Amino acid sequence: MYPKKAVGSVIGIGSMAGAIGSIVVARLAGLLLDHYKAIGSIETGYYIMFVISGLAYLTAWSLIHLLAPGMKPVAI
Repeated sequence: MYPKKAVGSVIGIGSMAGAIGSIVVARLAGLLLDHYKAIGSIETGYYIMFVISGLAYLTAWSLIHLLAPGMKPVAI
């Protein structure tokens, strides 16, 4: 989809986004589970995390098909 000279940059941007996303999700998971543990319903916190995890894949798949529907090569 990208020319050979742009592949490294695209992979770098994607990797950076993934790293930032993992930091944010880990922080939010900790806050969410701490909150539900404090009110005595940690199972609810885990249910919420599992739903978010399941929806993340569907959201990513939808975004890929929305932003790159034809998967045509990019001209630079």
